[in-house]
Order: sequence, then C-alpha cells, then structure tokens
Amino acid sequence: MKSKITIEVDFDQNNTPYIRLLVDKNSDDVRDKLLRAFLEKLGYESVFGKIVCKSDAPTEENVQRWGIYPIPAEKIEEELSFFKDLSSLQWSDRFFKSQIPVSDRRYRIDLHSSAEIAIRTACLEVEKLGADERLTNAVELLQKAQNLVSDVMDERLDKLERLL
Repeated sequence: MKSKITIEVDFDQNNTPYIRLLVDKNSDDVRDKLLRAFLEKLGYESVFGKIVCKSDAPTEENVQRWGIYPIPAEKIEEELSFFKDLSSLQWSDRFFKSQIPVSDRRYRIDLHSSAEIAIRTACLEVEKLGADERLTNAVELLQKAQNLVSDVMDERLDKLERLL
C-alpha cells in the first residue's frame, strides 16, 4: 500500500487535529483501490460525510470503532434536519450523563428543554392569577402543550440514543 492515512494537527486552525489521506492514484494494491473507491464515492455522490462512533467492537474491551461515511445527495436534507434537532437539545449531554431512561426524563425538571421550561413557567404565572374556571382551562391547555413538546423531545432523544 502506497497510500497513507495519518492524523495530523493543523496549527493554523487553533491546533485542530484532522485526518490526512495521501492517495496513490496509480497503485494496483487492493487497499489503495479501496481508498480511491471510497474517496470517489465521497467526491462524486456527495461532498459531505459523517463520522460515526460504533461501540460494537466484538473482540476487544474498551475499544471504539469509528466510521467515515459519505452522505448521498438525497439524504443531505434528512441529515441536516437531524443536526438541527440535535442542536436544539443543548441539554442532551446532561441527559445522557444522568443515565435516566428517556421515558423518565420529563419528570426531571433539570432535564427539560428550554421550551418545556417556558411552558411550565407560563403555567405557574397563570396559577398566580387566582381561581377562575377559564384560568384552570388555560393551565390545562398549557400542560397539554408541554406534554406534546415533551413527546417530541423524547422521540428525538430516543433517536439520538439509538444512534450513539
């Protein structure tokens, strides 16, 4: 194999590590051909790729297996949507570190999203207005809204948990 895959540091980009590929375009070695085929797929089907950590290394403990996959053009919108969802879960790191099942997350206020907290705060403010049937109805509607938001957040976390 004449091609090389190395991990380098880009000192001009704040010491950012990156993976460098030096590809021999003329080698007949099967490994060089595999690398060229991978890059052709990445370059022709898509200029985007994703890096995925797969924790399914079957033989060694404490080993993580990583994969770099091209994102086909027809999947880019779906991937972007997923990353937008992920960015809305700013608190997801706290959630996963807490080891709380997704189904129990909504009962822990410290694991609520900002939207869920805003709705809960609105409920508390309405309740401060005193007793009135219309206010009770408003609180019930707000609680229903919070449950709908929680359903969406739980689904997104569940999807994220399955990917990790």
